[in-house]
Amino acid sequence: MSLLDAPRRRNEIQRHAQQLGYHYVYTVRPPEGHTDPVGYAITIAAGVHAAAIVVYDLEAVAYSPARVCERFDLETVCPGETWSRSIPPMVDPEAHGLPDWELAPAEAHRLFRLHLECRGVECPRKAAAIRCLVNAEKLELATTTPKTRAEARGIAWEPIADDPPDMSEETRTMLQDLDGLIDDMRGAAHR
Repeated sequence: MSLLDAPRRRNEIQRHAQQLGYHYVYTVRPPEGHTDPVGYAITIAAGVHAAAIVVYDLEAVAYSPARVCERFDLETVCPGETWSRSIPPMVDPEAHGLPDWELAPAEAHRLFRLHLECRGVECPRKAAAIRCLVNAEKLELATTTPKTRAEARGIAWEPIADDPPDMSEETRTMLQDLDGLIDDMRGAAHR
């Protein structure tokens, strides 16, 4: 939006984020002509598990801070204000539980998209969807860790407290065996 003023604004956004104690990741610039640039930025922020979105002014979010605050804190440089994240409504605890039915690939894809912001290690429903898509050869798991991919791109990696440790081949085999047991238990429940 800022056109020729973009470099200066980007620097001010980065400086502002760092002054507030945030780890600045990068500036999102939606493709030209994108129909929903705010939604584009929100999707990327959700994908990197951002804590806040920092913008130059409210024009960058179409003067609608509430849309961003459904998921993130919003920080504006001009004027320097904080718009706090809304408290999310109570979520049905069953919504993230392990499905008690066999997933088809199409349904697994739908669940994967519904749980896009969930982490597979925390959300059994997303983990089941991933497993179904991998087994159906619709999804190929990354062979490197997020840390390795970030380092290859020159992005600083800050570990999250609940990041799973690197897995040995023995651990991977054990997890596959557990997946098989879960499938067996589901099969017995349907008989």
